[in-house]
Amino acid sequence: MSNFMHVDDDFRTNVPLKGSMVERVAQALHNERGRSDWPLSGCESCTSMAHAAIAAMREPTEKMLWRVGMHKRDAWTRAWQAMIDAGLEGE
Repeated sequence: MSNFMHVDDDFRTNVPLKGSMVERVAQALHNERGRSDWPLSGCESCTSMAHAAIAAMREPTEKMLWRVGMHKRDAWTRAWQAMIDAGLEGE
């Protein structure tokens, strides 16, 4: 079994399946840069960018809410934010 998940044909980044969410996103960014030498000590820029990218997703967009049938901010938004916060905390 591969340690990566291929998302789809239009998004060719291999998404790692192991590690914290920050580690997964950092590795995906590292791979997108054409690098295959993960884990790379000293890749603070990938980790920093991963943290910023996850933090940017903390507030769901209106389209995201509509997609799951929620037409206003409610418990679903709080659950989404709790999941994002857990990812940012390394879980």
